[in-house]
Amino acid sequence: MCRKTTDLINSFEYAGSLYLFEDTPKKTEIKIYSPSILNKQFNYESLIDQLMDINIYYSLTYNEISRLKADDKLGFLSRLARSKFREYSKNDGESGEILLYSFLEGDLKAPKILSKMSLKTNPNLYVFGADGVHFFVDENNKYHIIYGEAKMYKRVSLGLTKAFDSIGRFISNYGTDAKLMEDTLIRENVTKEKLTDEQKQKIIEIVYPSPKQNTINYSDDFGIFIGYEISIKDDWKLLSDDEFRKLILKESIEKVNNQLDKIQNLIKKYNLISRDFYFYMMPFTEIGKTRKKIIEGITK
Repeated sequence: MCRKTTDLINSFEYAGSLYLFEDTPKKTEIKIYSPSILNKQFNYESLIDQLMDINIYYSLTYNEISRLKADDKLGFLSRLARSKFREYSKNDGESGEILLYSFLEGDLKAPKILSKMSLKTNPNLYVFGADGVHFFVDENNKYHIIYGEAKMYKRVSLGLTKAFDSIGRFISNYGTDAKLMEDTLIRENVTKEKLTDEQKQKIIEIVYPSPKQNTINYSDDFGIFIGYEISIKDDWKLLSDDEFRKLILKESIEKVNNQLDKIQNLIKKYNLISRDFYFYMMPFTEIGKTRKKIIEGITK
């Protein structure tokens, strides 16, 4: 896993957690963070600087990185990673995807087994399917294959609707050629990542129909990142640093808290109550401009 993702998560402000299906065995945590705060505004420069380094591990496979480092081609390594992104002025989604990757690796400790960025041969090519695929093994030795979905919209409710629409299309592919292609991509690329031989073999057995598949304790689950907009009022800047921070984090939580019923209803609507979800949410100012600014900063 990329150590820099843990450093990034530690640099964020943790606003708090909310819970779905509380007081049931399906209790599900939603973690809410904000970018670090400097001079009473979100410190996007720090966020971009850290994502520039993380992008190498997000966009490229472990084998590619190792080979280029061994050949001392560090400049080409950075350029190759940056080349995977579409032109930032037309790019609305990939800033959320790299943040989702960072949360799944840095917080959940779920290593990447497939990034669609590493499959791109053209930066303007959209690669369909999950935004990324990760896995982890829990304390009961159960394997969780985590399909990622990231959305950044002004309203939390719209981001959630779009995310679950994508998940709905994804699960409708089960048993189809599209799902077979997704599993084939995982099988062909998992050997390129930094996993143990046992982990690679287990993942291949899970995604490839075989007699052993039914003997493995595993589930297909979802990691979701939602970025949403928050407005910083001018009079807030008259507060002390500590009061300002508390107000920003309180506002960030309230915007998500208002959507808890909607999230539960979406999970039920798509018949996903048996799946595990890993939610991460983060506020941004002027989100339309900010998501492009992040990609511009990463790729410059």
